[in-house]
Amino acid sequence: MVKLGPNASVIGLLIFGTACSLIAKIIYYIPANSITGAVQKFEKPWFAVLAMFVGMSLCVVLDRPLPRRRVDRGQATEEEQQGLLAGDKAGGSSRTAPSIWIINFPTLLDLFATACGTTGLLYTSVSVYQMLRGAQLVFTAILSILFLKRRLLWYNWVGIGFSCMGIALVGFANILSEGNASGRASQTFGVMIIILGQIMQASQVVLEEFLLRDMKMSSIRIVAYEGLFGVLHMLAWVLPVVYLLPGRDHGHLEDSLDSFYMFSHTGMVFFVIAIDMAMMLLYNICGMGVTQNLSAVHRVVVRQEVFLS
Repeated sequence: MVKLGPNASVIGLLIFGTACSLIAKIIYYIPANSITGAVQKFEKPWFAVLAMFVGMSLCVVLDRPLPRRRVDRGQATEEEQQGLLAGDKAGGSSRTAPSIWIINFPTLLDLFATACGTTGLLYTSVSVYQMLRGAQLVFTAILSILFLKRRLLWYNWVGIGFSCMGIALVGFANILSEGNASGRASQTFGVMIIILGQIMQASQVVLEEFLLRDMKMSSIRIVAYEGLFGVLHMLAWVLPVVYLLPGRDHGHLEDSLDSFYMFSHTGMVFFVIAIDMAMMLLYNICGMGVTQNLSAVHRVVVRQEVFLS
């Protein structure tokens, strides 16, 4: 089982997070052969999300149970003792399957947060979106207090207060900059949907900390099964939905068939996405390491540094 220390996790999160951000920008400018025969840029954000989940799912090869340890030759292991005390009532059933299925919840939160972010960008600018991402730190701190029973010092509350004021100023300034009622309504919707996405993202990292600390799950297992569940969701309904919705990509919100065609027929796209998968894998492992060794709040703080870079 792979386990990172706090220093290695933070450094890795910064390095691989920066690499992921750079690759995400590079991939959209790569010319690729389209299914229509034309050459166009690979602007496929939802296919990039699928690639992220595929990269995370590769972590399943690292998910190995720790060897059982006996105190002496005649004494049962801790796992066997727990089975005698509690597992026999359920007919010897294992607890592994229910625990793994719980990982589906942070996966869905990640998907819906991504949907909120991409939707919000249709109504606001990228600069406003990046500044509103700071709301994730506020909501992570609040959710940690409510559900993880954390305590904040007075200067932590002061920081949260200043963050709230900054987020409010950015949101209202963006809304009031519009000269007509319809424009203000669109900006308001964009700001609200982005903030909703940050609530979901904060819920995801707090839930992951709960799984790590209270459910005693390994960081590798969470990354692996978040990836597997994410791939299943993307192929089962997310990509079909964005294909059916109207948009600018050959009449679709995102032409999923064209995405797979570009990926398989353009060597540079294949190469860059393969690198992106590897970076995403390492980025998420380090992110879980920060959550496990420090907290979800620390993880969000480090991620904000990556976004600012």
